[in-house]
Amino acid sequence: LGATSSMSSQRCQYSAAPSAVESGRPYHESLVALCPNNSLLVKCINEAKSSAGLVLVVQTDALSVANCESLCNENFGMDLDGEGNYRKSKLCRGYVVRQPFNEGVQEGKAQCWLIHGDARSSKTFKTEVKIERSTLLDGRNNKITHHKEFCGCEARVVHFPRPAFRTELALQRHKLAQLKKEYNETDDLDKKLEKDNVKKKVQELELQEVNSQRLKTLEGVYDWLPIRVPHRIAKKQERILPGVLAKFFKPGLIRNQAGSWKNYWNAPVRMSKIYKKADLSAFLYLCLDKSSMEENWYLTKRDDMITWAGKTFRHLQNQSEENINDELSNIKFLEKAFFRMECTGTKIGRDNKVTYQVKGKSISETMDRKFWHGEDLPTDSSLPMPLEPFGCYLNAKKAQDAVEEQVQK
Repeated sequence: LGATSSMSSQRCQYSAAPSAVESGRPYHESLVALCPNNSLLVKCINEAKSSAGLVLVVQTDALSVANCESLCNENFGMDLDGEGNYRKSKLCRGYVVRQPFNEGVQEGKAQCWLIHGDARSSKTFKTEVKIERSTLLDGRNNKITHHKEFCGCEARVVHFPRPAFRTELALQRHKLAQLKKEYNETDDLDKKLEKDNVKKKVQELELQEVNSQRLKTLEGVYDWLPIRVPHRIAKKQERILPGVLAKFFKPGLIRNQAGSWKNYWNAPVRMSKIYKKADLSAFLYLCLDKSSMEENWYLTKRDDMITWAGKTFRHLQNQSEENINDELSNIKFLEKAFFRMECTGTKIGRDNKVTYQVKGKSISETMDRKFWHGEDLPTDSSLPMPLEPFGCYLNAKKAQDAVEEQVQK
């Protein structure tokens, strides 16, 4: 089937598993192979029929990874299936590329496949494309799967409106300075009492300022991080051997790994749709608690992850931050940590509220609705988020410009 494309559309955001973990690929019937219109076209079409449910010809001499992404951005060729019937969903859900790219291109092998909108979905995690398990086990899958997460959402903003107490603090500090000056010029006891009362109020407000410092460190622009954190690993997978990992645990520490999970080793949570600050000091991500199937956005500082590691693994307690950092980069530690993953950090409610603890006291603030709408996240985790949620920016510069404009108001 021939098709044309302008290869120009709004850029979408994709995630892919790290190279150390076999990402697998969707089932053949979930894929649409792409063949460039060149001298190897006939070979490509014949070869691609065995790896996809449909083959499309792209009117170009060659395809690059960037071309594959652009074609998925614009949902190229997603209208019809191989029998000429209209698909229920005309969305491209992602793309698959050969790794290394251009391997076998001289023999006419397809290099790029699109995942069509009616692709098979996971029964347990319905928003995920179902991966063919055999491609996770044989160690010979030379393809990388990129999952479409958002479109036009390269950057997001975390901002909190100026709290009323900061204005009050500025006013009370000014008032205290005036009273100190007046009291120095007189011995009036009433002035002294008033000065002491204002000073006490300033101290109370300054304590609120200290308690709210965590939110200030979380504010800013967050960039898209195209990493797909594995949350379940096929048993007997050759690259990561759970049988070897299990010996690092005492009996009973590895839970929820039987029954419906019998084909996979499962982490307790699923982390996805990750954004980062430019200096990697904080992260914004979506986290699903598999025990309750409740999903929420979280804000976490890098320090929070270090604290979690120290509390979760006894051998890291009382260790220096440098030692914990070294351990966090150790592959054996990461393999063990897989079974103990948690939704770490400060949860963002669907009402835009965040609540955290400071010295046993709960502090609650509301994120600026000019940048964030918590209700965009479905209450049912089996339903997908909109591809273009409120508060998305095409790039970090546009996001920063929006922040500066808001601050100046």
